Amino acid sequence: MRGTRGRTLSAADAVRLLRQPLGLVSLTALIGIAVAEIAFPGVRRVFAAYPVSVGLLTGLITLAFTLSIVNQFVLQQASYRWADVRGITLKGLNDEIRSTRDLLWIAIFGQPLYEPGKTVSAAADIAKESNYQWPDANRGLFVGLGVVLSDGQWAQTGAAILRMATREIREGLARWAPTTGLAGGDYHALSPIASLADIIEALEFPLAAPRRDKDGCVVEKYRQPLCILWRHALTTCLYVEESIVRLLDPQGSWFSRAREMLSDCDKEDLKRWLEDPAIFEKDTIARRNALLELVDKPW
Repeated sequence: MRGTRGRTLSAADAVRLLRQPLGLVSLTALIGIAVAEIAFPGVRRVFAAYPVSVGLLTGLITLAFTLSIVNQFVLQQASYRWADVRGITLKGLNDEIRSTRDLLWIAIFGQPLYEPGKTVSAAADIAKESNYQWPDANRGLFVGLGVVLSDGQWAQTGAAILRMATREIREGLARWAPTTGLAGGDYHALSPIASLADIIEALEFPLAAPRRDKDGCVVEKYRQPLCILWRHALTTCLYVEESIVRLLDPQGSWFSRAREMLSDCDKEDLKRWLEDPAIFEKDTIARRNALLELVDKPW
C-alpha cells in the first residue's frame, strides 16, 4: 500500500496501527470470543441460545476495531502529508532557539561564540558600545556570571540584552507555533520552548532598576538563584535544540557543538533531561520558583 506523496506503508506501520488502545482491545475481544466458542461447549450453548445478542455484541466490537484502524490510518496519512511543513517549522524554531542562546551568552561575555545573525549582531553592538569590560569567556559561566552580577556597570546593558532574548523567543513562538499546530503539533518541542520564555522573563525581574542596590548591582540575595537559573536557561536552549533534531531524525545521535558553553554539571543536567523530560519540568519549576520567591510582587 502506498501513502501520501508516494510513501510506502510498511509492515511496521500496519503493526503500529494495531497497537492503538481501542484497536488492540477490540481485536483481543474478538479473538477471545472466537477462542471461547471453539474451546468451551458451555460458551457455544450460550451463543446458540442468544444469537441476536451475541451477533450485536460482536458487530459492535468489530465496528470499534474498524473505526480505530481507519482513524489511525487517516492520522498517519495526515502526518505524512504535513511532514515537509513540520520539518520547516521545527528548523525555524531551532533557529530562534540558537539566537536566544547566543543572546544569553552575549549578555554575560559581550560577544557571540558563533557567527551571529541579525538580532545577535545587534546585541553584540550594544555590548560593544557600552564600553563595559566584559569577563573572559575562557574562564567559564560560573566566573562570568559571578563577575557581571556583582558589577553595577553591567546591569543596564545586561538587562537590555536580556529583554532582546525574551522578545526573540516569544516572537519565535508566535511565528512558528500556529504552523506547528497545522502540522499536527509537537508538544515535546513547544512545551520546553514556552518554559524557556518564562525562565528568561524571570531572569529580568532582579535586573529591573528599582530592585538593584545603591551601586546599581544585582542585590546579593538574588545572585545565587539568578546564576543557577541563567545556567539553566542556557542548558534549556541546548535541550530544546537537541530534542528538535531528535524529532527530525529519531535514529540520529547528533550533539550540539554549543555544549562547550556548559559546565560539567550543566552537561549532566542536559543528559538527564534528554533521558527523562519530566526531570526537566521539575528542575525548571524548582529553579524558577527559587528566584521568584525572593522577588517582591508585582513582578
